[in-house]
Amino acid sequence: MKDWLRGMFGNKPEKASSVSSGVPSRATSDRVERLYEHHARTGLWTELAIRLDRLRRDGLQPGEEAIWYRIRAAADTEQGRLDSALTLLEEAREVYPDEVEIVSALADLHAARGEPVRMLAYDALVPFPAMRAAEALRQVRRAALWEAYREALTALEPVLQTTLELGTATASVLTAHGLPPLATTTRLGAALHLAVDESEAAQALVREAHSRVDDFDGRAILAELSVNLGGDNAALRVADERAAEDAERRARPAAEYLLRTAVLDARAAPDSEAAQACLDAVHITTLDPACLADLRELAREDDAYRRGDVARAVSLRRALLARPEHVTPPERAFRFLLTAAARRLAADYRATLHGPASAPTGSAPVAASSPTVMPSPVVSPPEVPPAEAPRVEEPAESLPSAQTRSEQVTSEKVASEPDPVEPELPDSMHAATGPVEAGVVAPEVGAPEVGAPAPAAATPVVVKEVVEHADKGLHVDGPDHGDVDPDGPTRAL
Repeated sequence: MKDWLRGMFGNKPEKASSVSSGVPSRATSDRVERLYEHHARTGLWTELAIRLDRLRRDGLQPGEEAIWYRIRAAADTEQGRLDSALTLLEEAREVYPDEVEIVSALADLHAARGEPVRMLAYDALVPFPAMRAAEALRQVRRAALWEAYREALTALEPVLQTTLELGTATASVLTAHGLPPLATTTRLGAALHLAVDESEAAQALVREAHSRVDDFDGRAILAELSVNLGGDNAALRVADERAAEDAERRARPAAEYLLRTAVLDARAAPDSEAAQACLDAVHITTLDPACLADLRELAREDDAYRRGDVARAVSLRRALLARPEHVTPPERAFRFLLTAAARRLAADYRATLHGPASAPTGSAPVAASSPTVMPSPVVSPPEVPPAEAPRVEEPAESLPSAQTRSEQVTSEKVASEPDPVEPELPDSMHAATGPVEAGVVAPEVGAPEVGAPAPAAATPVVVKEVVEHADKGLHVDGPDHGDVDPDGPTRAL
């Protein structure tokens, strides 16, 4: 199953939430969900489409139709029938205009079709708290993937402010409120500010979190910010060494701490062979977060690019794009000092979707063969506040590796539907989302209009995964929230 689609519908589709009278209930939607769960495991998407069509023909029970639309669209999307999936979701939006999950699914589908303007228009209709915080962060990462950094910052702001208003960074409290770890949102905000050359704003954001939340230590993130801006890396080295020693003493995986030190050592190595030896020296076990293997490959790309070996850098990025979890979230790249490499990888990913479509912010993406360079801010690196030695946090419990892609099913096919005729984008959306690129037009059926009120807030969902961690300086976040996310979809996107 493709990872971006798993992020769109989840390993298990969430119950569609609604403010209308026909709210799908757990009891009535289980039949459709069970079909989805079985076929998602086996990859028999054509059979799933046939069985879903038969189920609807025989008559759906009350509350099943909204989730039926989403899962039926998922089956079409997995078979590459994006136009058919779009038709289904637009029909669902007409029938259930208040279903925030359908609006979110439309945004995901337009992202998969390489239509960022439409994606942002739908995302704007379901901001936090209309959409739960985990989904809001996925909107943020997806906007960043298309270089819509201002829109990403706008979507992140209410999540960050809600977290700061609680006044605590305790994991159990934030989880109970359905909020991600404060370290995640702070790193993500800092990474987005760096992407638009606002290093002072990034520093201010981290310092605000550090000062407003008593049990949150922002010094580690300030040190990461300093190194990302080209500053001294001594503080990070000391923190990672102590964290690795503590992890080994407790018989816990330590690769996440060693890898960042290896990235720094590789940059200081005299040649490519020595740099690769530094990265190879990090032993990544099955107990370590699965994303570390991809991060090491991204570090290899970064080394090749820095040494002028562009052909090897392109080859490494292509190999990464062939992996299930291939796009590195901004906050993860920020933590492991690979922001420029992650942006080059994102540019290559955008180029795989119907060619190198331009980003909605007006900045042209770079083709897969042309590497991009992250702008170098001219602002001096921030000083890390002097204090006691950085505290060490116990790493999060690692989870099983991400689900691999499903095999292509070549058995019987569901009849293909004609592509919908797409009208021109209305002027109101021009004003809201910027200039429209060639080939990107507005949604015809059930399209969001700029200025339209957002759907009412969905019933709050408490995040299931509770990651117990000590309240320390260096932070490893848990599933669906984190900088090191061993099992969640990296697109969150």
